[in-house]
Order: sequence, then C-alpha cells, then structure tokens
Amino acid sequence: MTIGHVIESFLSPQAAESLGGILLILLGAWVLYQFFRPEKSKDVLPHEKTIVNFEIKSLGLVINILQKPMAADFDKSGTITGIEAFMLGLALSLDAFGAGIGAAMLGYSPGYLAAAVAAMSSLFVFAGMKIGTIFSHSSWVQRFSFIPGLLLIVIGIWKI
Repeated sequence: MTIGHVIESFLSPQAAESLGGILLILLGAWVLYQFFRPEKSKDVLPHEKTIVNFEIKSLGLVINILQKPMAADFDKSGTITGIEAFMLGLALSLDAFGAGIGAAMLGYSPGYLAAAVAAMSSLFVFAGMKIGTIFSHSSWVQRFSFIPGLLLIVIGIWKI
C-alpha cells in the first residue's frame, strides 16, 4: 500500500484495474483456445526421458529431473503452463494493486488488510484445489472445463 501511495501519482486505480481486466480477457481466451484446440499426441517422446530419479523414502519424496520440461505435465492435459500461471498472477496482482490503492486512499490499515487478503487468498486457493481434486475425475466435469476461460473473460470485461 505504501508503493500504492507513490504510484498513484502516475497510475490511477482505474488504469490498473483496466489493465488487469485486459490481461484476464487474454488469459481467458488462451484457456478457451487450449480447450477447443485439436488434440495433440500425448505420448512422451524418447528424448523426453528422465535423467535423474532421486527418492527419499523416509519422506515419501521422489524427484525426477527431466530432459524436457514439457514431460512434467504428468496428467497430459496440456493446459497448465508457466505462462498461464504468470499471466493469471499478473492480472490478479494488477487488480489487487488497484484495490490496494483504493484502500490506501480510504485509510485502511495496511497490516490488517494484508493479513485479511493473505488469509482469504489462501483459503480460496486451498478450497479450489480440494474441490478440483474431487471433481477432476468426473467425465461430466471434463466437458465443462471451458467454463473457467469464460469466467475469466467475463471478469475481465467487468473490470474494464
């Protein structure tokens, strides 16, 4: 929020929110593209082999160092990529940036606000992961996996 006070002189909260909305729309379009694109072969090629397999049995930890990072997509969905995670994080942080500037202008306590945002973000990410794990194996849910892309686009349009 301190940085928000400094940056508010040259970037308005509306501009940050609009930029976040545009990024959400782009990310939603990418998710839809991933859903509707033609299916590619999901076999791991011979040159995409594991170089080192390290196991710590007492911790139940297995570490595989891969020759090709794309082979790390163990569920072979092709939709979880670093660029998607980066774009979503950037869009949401720009949205939160605009909200932080607004909260600073309203005089909210930075400490309490940061704690509340951290707690709620953690809660919703954890709940989303658990619910996603429960429903991920249902065939009827697989047919509706384009909905997150649509939701990102709708939220992006709403933010603009």
